[in-house]
This record gives sequence, structure tokens and C-alpha cells, in this order.
Amino acid sequence: MKSSSVKLWVALLLPIVVLGLWTLRLRNQGRSGVDVELPVEGFDPLDHISGHYVTYRLAMGRHDPCRPTSGPLVDREAVQCLCLDESPSHQPSWGGACEQKPSSCDLFLKGTCPWSGFTAGVERFYIPETDSAWLKVVPPKSSIIITLNGSGGGLVKAFRPEGQDYKVWIERKKAEQKPSP
Repeated sequence: MKSSSVKLWVALLLPIVVLGLWTLRLRNQGRSGVDVELPVEGFDPLDHISGHYVTYRLAMGRHDPCRPTSGPLVDREAVQCLCLDESPSHQPSWGGACEQKPSSCDLFLKGTCPWSGFTAGVERFYIPETDSAWLKVVPPKSSIIITLNGSGGGLVKAFRPEGQDYKVWIERKKAEQKPSP
């Protein structure tokens, strides 16, 4: 009887401990990383399988690590890096295979190149169900704010439709029009 009681406690507490540690890791990354605002372009506005998320692609221009302007085709399984310059706007300055990353590249985002383009795990942002009627597509001139850790990982902190704070933008949209069906 005692053995089953211990197993029950382990089964109940283990998920809680793991979730707590994961939350602490994300909280620490959000506090200790570097905040960067990057432009995004519309992709698939809602992922119907996983709830109310707005889905987008990073707009990297000529520095897209998945679309080289010269040289061989990109290995779709290799880890790619997108380097950002040290200016206050943190614009993309280089893109390519991480093993070829310039030594001056201290601020970067790691990702891969599946068929949909550069993917770094920052391509979705949760929107409340009550706001989904006003955000059917990603508006032009939108951006995201991500926190980059020192090893190329990123955590999305904010989605900025048309370059505005999300809450301000959505309230303006609600005041301007009724939701579309």
C-alpha cells in the first residue's frame, strides 16, 4: 500500500515540478535577453488546429538564410542563423549556416529552413478568441518584439499590428467597425 502511495505522489507532483521549472526558465529568458523588434509579413492568419494564433513569417529582406543570393542551395536540415546588427533598430545583417556565422555576430536568431522558409519558433502569437474577428490577416507594417538569449533562441513578447501596441490597435479596430463573419 505504501508503494502505491509513493507512486501516486510522484505521478501528481512530477508534472507540477516540470511545469514550474519550464516557467522559471522562460521567465529568466524574458528578463535576461535582448529585446529586438523585427518586421513580419502575413502568412496563415489563423492556425485552426491549434487555437487562436496569428501566424506570420519574419521579413528579412536580402538576408534570408533560406534564400541565398549566390552559392549552393541551402541544406534544409542544417541550422541557419540570422545575424542582427548592433544598431538600436537591430536590422538583419547576415544570414546563412551557423557554422559560417561571422565572429562579429553576437546578436542572432537560430532556425531551420523547411519548405515554408526560415523558421525559428517565433512565428506564432496567441490572440484572445474575443479579438479573432478583428484580426483575420496580418496587417501590413506589422512587427514582433522578441527576446533573444545569447545562444540564438527567441521568445515572442509582443505582436505589433501596423507597428502599434496590440491592445491599442485592437481597441481602435473595435471602435471603427463591426467584426466580419
